[in-house]
Amino acid sequence: MEFQNAKYYTPDTLAKQEEDHRPWSVGLTAGWNPQRAEKLFLLLRAEHKRSYEDAEE
Repeated sequence: MEFQNAKYYTPDTLAKQEEDHRPWSVGLTAGWNPQRAEKLFLLLRAEHKRSYEDAEE
């Protein structure tokens, strides 16, 4: 993953600011095969992603 750089001016002081962000994600996968139903396999997947976008000017 790459850093995402953001450059902007603060509205109150008009000072130039710069921020660096690293996008990230995390995921979890779990499966379960009940004993009573051998042909049944349940799968659960959860994922959370965080990314940053520049604001439109």
